[in-house]
Amino acid sequence: MSLAVFILPEEPLTTELLLWKNKIKKDFPKQPYANHPPHLTLINLESTDESEAIKKLSSFSKKLSSIKVVVNSRNVFLNDALTGGDTIYFGLKQNNSLMKLQVLIADALAKIKKDTNSSNNFKNDILLYKSNKKYGFPYVGEHWIPHFTVASLTTNRRKKILKDFLSLPTFFDFKINRFSIWRVNQDVHIKLKTIKII
Repeated sequence: MSLAVFILPEEPLTTELLLWKNKIKKDFPKQPYANHPPHLTLINLESTDESEAIKKLSSFSKKLSSIKVVVNSRNVFLNDALTGGDTIYFGLKQNNSLMKLQVLIADALAKIKKDTNSSNNFKNDILLYKSNKKYGFPYVGEHWIPHFTVASLTTNRRKKILKDFLSLPTFFDFKINRFSIWRVNQDVHIKLKTIKII
């Protein structure tokens, strides 16, 4: 079980994500991430104190400003190390404010992360190793690629759906004016709190 901080998409991106998730669930059942709620992950870590994490992050509400983001690409993480499949996602235009928000949240949670041996999984990549060791999540910092995941395709019949997904034009823009805190246990996601950004 872990604690995660997510940004949820706005319409019409939410509908587009659900459309693709449902298509994959119908055509290729039991693909990783297909059952997860649409979201962008800022951090996902094992925490020693869930209520303290919520308290720390709740204090941010009056310190932050909304962030305008542009979702302008469809892409794929080929041979995803976490699933062994090809993970398709909607990518965001580079956004320094979003990167700063991630680091701010990661720094706030660093003191209450649970130490695990998971850093050893990343010993061949110094950036991932250092991030995981410090924050309990391997993707904090400039090497993070903000994205909204659709699913990871582990089926041998994935070639056509990858081509179909990647061939479509993409442009969504919206303001991020909240983030949410979730308890995650594999495919089960429970929202604990939503923090509004002024």
